[in-house]
Amino acid sequence: MSGKNNFNDGPIAWHWTETEVSIDLILRKSAAVRRIRNKLKENKRKHK
Repeated sequence: MSGKNNFNDGPIAWHWTETEVSIDLILRKSAAVRRIRNKLKENKRKHK
């Protein structure tokens, strides 16, 4: 019984961690993109 439960729980837990990691990566990417855009805006202002 315990072996069966472990086998069933494993893939589900792994799937959740995968999803969380992908969400985290997306959030980090969007934050990085925002920073880059802000830097570009600042550069444009300085040139003017």
